[in-house]
Amino acid sequence: MTILIIFILFVLFVAFYSIIINLIKKPKFFPTLFTESLISYLQGKKEEAIKKMEELVKTNSEFIDGYLYLIDWYQEKGDIEKAKKINELLSLRRNLPKDKELTIFKKLSYFLAKDGRYFKAISLLEEILKSGWKDKESALLLFTLYLKTENYSQAIEFLNKYGNNLFDKKLLATCYAELGNRVLTKDKKEGREYLEKSLKYNEKSFYSLLYLGNYYESEKDYEEAISYWLKLLRNYPQELYFLKDKLANALFSLGRYEELVNIYREFSRQTKEHQYYFEIFEFYEKMENLKEAVNILEKEKDTIPEIYLLLAKSYLKLNDLERAYKNLERYIEIIREKRKPNCPYCQRELKEPTAICFECWQWNV
Repeated sequence: MTILIIFILFVLFVAFYSIIINLIKKPKFFPTLFTESLISYLQGKKEEAIKKMEELVKTNSEFIDGYLYLIDWYQEKGDIEKAKKINELLSLRRNLPKDKELTIFKKLSYFLAKDGRYFKAISLLEEILKSGWKDKESALLLFTLYLKTENYSQAIEFLNKYGNNLFDKKLLATCYAELGNRVLTKDKKEGREYLEKSLKYNEKSFYSLLYLGNYYESEKDYEEAISYWLKLLRNYPQELYFLKDKLANALFSLGRYEELVNIYREFSRQTKEHQYYFEIFEFYEKMENLKEAVNILEKEKDTIPEIYLLLAKSYLKLNDLERAYKNLERYIEIIREKRKPNCPYCQRELKEPTAICFECWQWNV
């Protein structure tokens, strides 16, 4: 009977040996150390956070999340090599939970791409998508690498297979626009078709309108180029900087240089963007006709404060110091008025910062 009891105890010990050992090895301070590390990071004590997380993974090497945090934190610190080394070592582990394994491969693919190992990164990213993990960042990097390696057939196949499921219409339009712009160098007809297709996903796509305008410019179809660029400006009036030279060259090629000023005037009135008035000034300055610039600016000076600066500059160049001074003085007055604090609720002028407005009885003014 005694022998039987001893035998049963031995069998139970063998059966539960691994569990007993894990309980003995499991550090009691695990949750505390992990929490402390995160708190240190949130407090901006990043070196301290890294040290605590390193201590934690040394004690519990199975804590994969700890390594993932360290990869991100070392990247933020600028120690890319250390982050990459941790990532590479993690990728050699077997029997990891599927979600952890995919996260590790995703991070590793970024390091591979940065190192110029594009095809290895592509292989990893393709495996990630084949697994069914719908990760937008991984998908976008894969598409980017197809473009980088000029593998346009794979890029097209990718968009057909995953585009609608992983990207919103705005991003999908940008992807087709970039694809079309690159394919243009190989096949103009096919490239233009992808550019036009991109507008079906988003008719206001910045890059679709820009690239189509550029395409027609290269074909010397300036009318069509101008039409796309004007559509772009109507949707992104603040982006004149990218288009002003292209627009000017296209209109000049058509002998319609005066139309440029009319376009600037139209957009300046619609948008109140002062940069358009600067372009009007610059245009007439080049044409040595500052008086015409003054005529236009005088009519619009009450719409945008910066116009007074342009008028001051114009009158200085025309040697009219009195009017230059008056416009500069008016600009300064407007700026001073704007700097006076007002109650955001009743617009009453406040002589000094205050928590409460005793005119409308509102707080946090």
